[in-house]
Amino acid sequence: MNEGIREQELERKRRRIEKSGNRLLYGFIVFFLIGYGFFFSSKVWMKAPYEGVPVTEIGKSVTEEDRIVTIDSWKYSESQKKMEIIVEVENLSLDGIDTYKWTVKTANSDFNTKVLVESKDLVVISVSDVPRNWTEAALTMELKPGDKSKGSEFKMLKMYTNQKHVESVGHIKEKSITGYRKEQVREKIRNYKEQLKDLRRSKKGIEEKMLQADKKTKELTDDMTYQTGQEQEKTGEQINTIAAEKESLTDQLETKKEEIKEMKEKIRIQQELLREL
Repeated sequence: MNEGIREQELERKRRRIEKSGNRLLYGFIVFFLIGYGFFFSSKVWMKAPYEGVPVTEIGKSVTEEDRIVTIDSWKYSESQKKMEIIVEVENLSLDGIDTYKWTVKTANSDFNTKVLVESKDLVVISVSDVPRNWTEAALTMELKPGDKSKGSEFKMLKMYTNQKHVESVGHIKEKSITGYRKEQVREKIRNYKEQLKDLRRSKKGIEEKMLQADKKTKELTDDMTYQTGQEQEKTGEQINTIAAEKESLTDQLETKKEEIKEMKEKIRIQQELLREL
């Protein structure tokens, strides 16, 4: 009797182990299948990796075949899935072409691109249905099909941005042409002020190097009091090297001062233009 009870108890334990093992196996299979699907659908929600395209700095001009092109503003609204790009084009060529085909694209697809304003110097581009997982985008400027037979040397220009450099905003609102011109000028003023800060930092760095040159020259000169003739000759060579470096720094400082003066003048002109708009 006891033997029969033990066998029944062992059978019950075996069945419990089998059920537990089956549940673990089932759970593992479900987990594996979910993870498998999650991995292969990740491109839907995950951002693509940055490939490191050369970002075109806002406010810095790019020249291509007698055309000076400057991106004054590149804004992105994630909630609206929209972009707005303000571009200035200065055409120094004699081909008479002042309008272009503008597209915004990634490595894999073209965005829905619409030109809102295009004059000789102002272009406003609207981009819609921008996927949230975008990382890098290129603004392409090229000749329209009908202008390709006019013999222009200009073919194509690409300018790049990414989510780290684009200006993220909550809302993008369409404006009048005057509104866009004001926006363009404000962005120019802001960009010029940022460049002015960089110039001033650079100027300060040069001045600090010049102070270090003076300090080092004095130290070396003082050391010569307790040196032999041969040592003094070697120290004199070091002093001459520092003097040459300081002369170069002096030229750099004068150049930087002129650049600061020029940037201040650019800001003043844009501020005056903004008041007139």
